[in-house]
Amino acid sequence: MRYEDTEQTLSERDLDAFEHATKVHLPEAFKRHYLDYNGGYPVDVERIVGRDHIFPFHGFFPLKYGELTIEMVKKDLVEDFGLSDAIPFAYDQGGNIFYITTTGNANGAVLQITADTREKFFVCNSFEQFLSGLQVCC
Repeated sequence: MRYEDTEQTLSERDLDAFEHATKVHLPEAFKRHYLDYNGGYPVDVERIVGRDHIFPFHGFFPLKYGELTIEMVKKDLVEDFGLSDAIPFAYDQGGNIFYITTTGNANGAVLQITADTREKFFVCNSFEQFLSGLQVCC
């Protein structure tokens, strides 16, 4: 899969610093993905096939080195939605956010929260499943 508009390449040190600052252990698939692609969007991907639904998809937030990083979006999720246990990493065209849960029984699962209604939808059990659910259009 080809990505466009990615940010500066991350280092292991960048990932370690993020984990330390957030006190979260990131999934290995997430780390591998972000070492390869720091944000951006996969060309021709328009949707993600989740467990129960198909979701529109647009792109990934960069972890670091961008105008709107994961850390910035995380602060907004805490302030606006009360989601302190979430690592936001992607979004759709409507501003809905995909995030990884970091606590409870669903630890590591991917959910989506809608920007307008604040509804939460279960997407899949892991970041790895999320990546495998990305579908190229046409």
